[in-house]
Amino acid sequence: MVSPGFAETLARLKVALLLTTYQAGKIMAMRAMEGRVSALLRTFERPMGLALNGDALALGTRNAVWFPRNARDIAPQLDPRDTFDACFTPGQCHVTGDILGHEMSCGHSPPATGCDTAPDRQPTELWVVNTRFSCLCTLHPD
Repeated sequence: MVSPGFAETLARLKVALLLTTYQAGKIMAMRAMEGRVSALLRTFERPMGLALNGDALALGTRNAVWFPRNARDIAPQLDPRDTFDACFTPGQCHVTGDILGHEMSCGHSPPATGCDTAPDRQPTELWVVNTRFSCLCTLHPD
């Protein structure tokens, strides 16, 4: 059940809302379709934090940060055709260990400019709230 007018708001803004629930192990994309709210669910191990900057999406899970790839060439082919401008598909994953990344954000200064996007489409200077060790951390290839 959603609030009255929620589908109309999503449609008017031409947006989808991404939500995570670690209790159910799902990431959910809520979007307006034919005057109603449609939800697309995907399963991850304890999905928690999300950070988005343009085409760069990061998803924090129990022991990894996932970087789904935006396949913009696929999006217009999805039904209903020519409705979507983004389609996130499996991409890279950075194994962090059991840190419980509840929240994430781009740490680029000034905050209003958001994260830079590296050539591999991973946001740079991604900050993760490391709940297991009560600290903030960034990712490093090593």
